[in-house]
Amino acid sequence: APMVMPSACLVDSDREYVMSLRSCGAGLLELLVVLAIIAMVLLWNLDGYRQFMARQAVDGQLSRVATAIMRMRSEAITRSQSVQVCLANLKRNLDVQGCLPARASGGHYQAAEGVLFFIDSPAGRVASYDCKEARDVMLPLSAVTLHSNVLQYRITPSGMLSVPLVRYTARNAEGYCRELRLFGSGSRQVLPCT
Repeated sequence: APMVMPSACLVDSDREYVMSLRSCGAGLLELLVVLAIIAMVLLWNLDGYRQFMARQAVDGQLSRVATAIMRMRSEAITRSQSVQVCLANLKRNLDVQGCLPARASGGHYQAAEGVLFFIDSPAGRVASYDCKEARDVMLPLSAVTLHSNVLQYRITPSGMLSVPLVRYTARNAEGYCRELRLFGSGSRQVLPCT
């Protein structure tokens, strides 16, 4: 059976069906025009996409902090034992050294190495990290700076915080900034930086 072709593409010579590029195909010029239009649309949206991804990094950082704190809150309640939270002091190979020593910068402490969660061992010093007490370490994302208004606090066995308010502030290089507020009751709120 003969192949059926669209009528616009038929060339009628000796009743053979032959496709003519000139009458129904796309030429190189048309293809280049379409590719140029696609490239312009992509470039037009590239800056918006880049800003979106930068904002997602900030929001993702705060989400990771909130998730880790809620997980440790659950562990404190389950174990009926306080969980200590501090800014981490890590070695180059990411081994935990302990809590960051107090160094304030503009009323906030920089969590450049992350947040450490640990439970005091019965033989150890109270509220001081001793070897092998770490429950979790939340490492920061490289594109986001993280600050806290509190250097160290604890989550009590009832799930309450030992301080009335903890603020974690995340900011990217473009200046986008969000703040995670943790209240003593354990509730949380994410707001734009003030």
